[in-house]
Amino acid sequence: MLLFALVLAVMLASTSVARAQEPTGDQEVAGDNALDRAREALARGDHAEARRIATAYVAVRGDDADGWTVLGLIDYEAGELELALAQFGRALRLMRSDDPARAIVAFNRASCHFEMGRFDEAEDGFGHVGKGEPPLAVLALVNAGFAALEQGAKERARAYLRRAQALDGDGSLADAREELAAELRPPTEELPQADGLEQQDAAAVAGADYDAAVDAYRAGQERESIQHFRRARGRGLDAIRDANAVAYLDALAGGLRSVGRGWGSSVAVGGGFDSNAAQSGLGDASAPLSFVQAEQGSPYLTASGEVGYGASLSDRTFLLAEYSLDQLAYLEGELDLFNSQDHTLELGVEHGASALVRYGLSGRALLSLAGLSDLDPLTWTLGTDAWLTFDYGQRWETTVRGTLLWTREADEAFTFLAGTRSEISIDQSVHSGRLRAGLGARYRAEGLGTQHVITEPEELCVACQSIYDIPLSYRGPALSLWSSYQLAPSVRAGLRGRAEWRLHSAASRLDVITLDGRTGILHERTQRDRRTGVSTGLSFALGGPFELYVGYDLTIGSSNIDTTAGDGHELDYGNLNYVRHVGELELGAVF
Repeated sequence: MLLFALVLAVMLASTSVARAQEPTGDQEVAGDNALDRAREALARGDHAEARRIATAYVAVRGDDADGWTVLGLIDYEAGELELALAQFGRALRLMRSDDPARAIVAFNRASCHFEMGRFDEAEDGFGHVGKGEPPLAVLALVNAGFAALEQGAKERARAYLRRAQALDGDGSLADAREELAAELRPPTEELPQADGLEQQDAAAVAGADYDAAVDAYRAGQERESIQHFRRARGRGLDAIRDANAVAYLDALAGGLRSVGRGWGSSVAVGGGFDSNAAQSGLGDASAPLSFVQAEQGSPYLTASGEVGYGASLSDRTFLLAEYSLDQLAYLEGELDLFNSQDHTLELGVEHGASALVRYGLSGRALLSLAGLSDLDPLTWTLGTDAWLTFDYGQRWETTVRGTLLWTREADEAFTFLAGTRSEISIDQSVHSGRLRAGLGARYRAEGLGTQHVITEPEELCVACQSIYDIPLSYRGPALSLWSSYQLAPSVRAGLRGRAEWRLHSAASRLDVITLDGRTGILHERTQRDRRTGVSTGLSFALGGPFELYVGYDLTIGSSNIDTTAGDGHELDYGNLNYVRHVGELELGAVF
C-alpha cells in the first residue's frame, strides 16, 4: 500500500530532524532539550504535550527551522494538514539553500499535499525531492508515482518507478518499490474467489466517493469535489464513471484543460432591453458613428453558438481549437447599423510547467459584420494572447496576460476603425467553498484612426465646408472587482464592478474651410473619459445541459467634453455623459 511508503518516509524525516540540531543557549528558555522532549511526547501519542512544548520553543526561537519542522510533524500526525503545510513552509524559508534537511521538509510538505488530495502538487514536490540522494529520493520517486496514478497518468508513474529502481542500488527499499510496481501491473483475469467480496466493497467505496464528488461539484465545493473524484478513480471505477470523473476533473482544473477533451459545443439564445443602445456603439463606444446624437432605447435579441475541439498533447499540455458565432439584433428600425454579427476562429495551447505554474499562447481571427437582413463586412482582426498563471491549489490563482490585436477595415467607409490594440492585464482570484472572488487590473493602448465628418454649420458661414475630426485612439487603465456565490446546488449569484479611464491621443476639432481655401480650427478639445459600471446576475441550472441566466447591467459614461449645440461636438455621441441600463434573459446549453 502507498500508506507504507508514506509512513516510512515520515518516520525517516522525524529521525533525521531529531538529529539535526540540539537546542543550546537561549533555546533553553523553552526548556532543556525541548525538541527532544516534544518528539518523545509525539512518539507516545501525546499530541497536546508535544504541541505545548514545540509551541513554547518556537515562541523563543522563531528563527530555528528545526522547531517549525517538529511543529509541522506534530500537526501532520494530528491530522491538521493545513497547519502542517504552513509550519513546513516556515521551516523551508528559514533554511539555507544548501541545508541537507531541506529535502526532508520538502518531502513532508508533499506528504501533506497527498493526504489532502492535491495529487498534482504532491507529485511535483515528491519529484523535486527525487532529484536528491537515496534513500529519501527513492521513496520520493515511489510516492511521486502514486501521485501520478491518482491523476490517471500511468506513463508518468512508470517513469518514476524506473528512476526509483535505478537509484535504489542496494535494494534496501525494494518493498516500497514493489508497492508501486504492483499497482502498475495489468489486472489478471483469474482472481481468487476469496477476493470477490473485497472487490465488491472497493467498488462500493469508489462509487460512494464518486457520488460525493458530484454532490460537492453541484454545491460549488470544488476542492472537496476534486479530492473525492481522485479517490474514486484510485479505488477503481467502471469505465463510464471513470470517463465522467476525468471530464469533471478537467472542468475543475482551470485553463485550457477545463474545456475537456474531444468535441464540444454550446448554444444560447436570449434577449432584453437596452435603454441606450446607440450609446454603446459597435462594441464599447470606442468607434462612434457621427449621425447618432441622442439616447435610443430598444429591445434586442441575441444568439450565439460555438463548436470546439480539445485535446491533450501530453499529460500537461492541452490544445483548444474553436469557432464561435455571435449575433446581436436591435428591434428598432433606426438602429439597423448597430446590429452586428461576429465570426471568430481561435487556436490555443497551454502547458503546465508544474503543479503551480502554467503558460499558454493563442491566436485568433475575427470577422465583424454590421446590419441584419443586409450584412455588410465591417472589420477583420488578427490577434494573439500570451498568459502565465500561478495556481495555488484551487484557492488562489494569479494570471498575467498580454494581448495584441491588428484590425483592418473591410470597407473603405470604416477606415477609422482600423488600428492596433496592445493590452497587459493581471487578475487575482480566490476560491473558498461556495464563494469566488477576484480583482483585475488592465492597461490598454487602442490605436484606432480618426473619423472625419463633413458638416455645414450655417451659424458659422453660409458658403463654406466644415469637417469635424474625431480621433478614436486612446490609452488608459481599468479596474474590475467581481464575486460569485453558490446560493444552492443549482443557483449561482454574481456581482461585478468596473471602472475605466481613457485619455484620447489627439484633440477633436472642427476644421472650417472657406471658398478661398482658408482653414480655421474651432473647438479643439482633448477628450478624457471615465466609464464605470456594475452588473449582477443569477444563473439557474435547469437540469441536463441547460442553464438560464438573468442579468442587469448599469454603465455610466462621463467625459470632460460637453455637447453644447453648435460647437460640433454634439456629432460625437461617444463624448456624451450618459447612463445605460441593460436587462438580459438568456437560455443556454452546453454539449
